[in-house]
Amino acid sequence: MAEDDVESDDVYDEDTVEEELEDDEMTPEEGGFLEGYEEGESVVKCASCGHMLDLDTAIEEKVKGQNYRFCSKNCAESFNKKLPKSAAKK
Repeated sequence: MAEDDVESDDVYDEDTVEEELEDDEMTPEEGGFLEGYEEGESVVKCASCGHMLDLDTAIEEKVKGQNYRFCSKNCAESFNKKLPKSAAKK
């Protein structure tokens, strides 16, 4: 295709650009990610539900030699139930 055949128009029309700018808010997950990035290891993600939580309040359990962090005992139990029996905590 020759350069003259390529359209030079923007991909988005004005309405689409305006819509994208209006919807350009950060989700709690994105905020948690950025907070975790800024604060280093002080913010972690629950291995079961994915919620961002403070490292100091996280519940840590070892499963098959690997540490996992959870926001609650319910999430830890749910995580263990989802694992194949061969991988479940002994």
